[in-house]
Amino acid sequence: MRLARSMRAPCLALLSPALAASVLDCGALRVHQLQLGNMQNYQYVLDNGEVAITVDAAWDIGKIRRYIEKMDLRLIGGLYTHGHFDHIGGAFPGSSGPPVQGAAQLQDLPLYLGTNDIEAATLQTKLDASRWHPLKEGDTLPLLGDRVQIWVLDTPGHTLGGVTFWVQGDLEDACGEGLLLTGDTLFLTNVGRTDLPGVLV
Repeated sequence: MRLARSMRAPCLALLSPALAASVLDCGALRVHQLQLGNMQNYQYVLDNGEVAITVDAAWDIGKIRRYIEKMDLRLIGGLYTHGHFDHIGGAFPGSSGPPVQGAAQLQDLPLYLGTNDIEAATLQTKLDASRWHPLKEGDTLPLLGDRVQIWVLDTPGHTLGGVTFWVQGDLEDACGEGLLLTGDTLFLTNVGRTDLPGVLV
């Protein structure tokens, strides 16, 4: 997953040699971009200086939690753009290797996912469907206080229930009119595959 807007003047925040984050300071919001796991996926932490949420946290969940704790933030939820193993956790399809940690290690928190990806997520993560808060077009998530709004946009194509998070609010110029967290729907120079099994758009 990539930010659909380029990150101007990123700084480097270090927890250990194994975990570095590019941080975009938007004033009321900070966006931490972490590149983790065997597939070097981008995962995000969004915070308002007091609480934090993750976006597509699938790899190295323990490191992400320690990173958040080191900033004296309280983790309050996990948002997911779609239900593929490299974004939500679970086993690589057809692999006998160990599963990716993912949402199963965040099940003590509220977890959010597009309505039409919940069935796939339950198969992938082995979490009961009741653990997921279903999202649909137009939903807003007031998780980071009054100064930050997170809008849900339905963006099926890469998966049937894919969603994009449009983050707006009292943001400084570096963040323009908002940020899009698109998962595998949109990359900086490409789009996510739409020919995968189970996608009928």
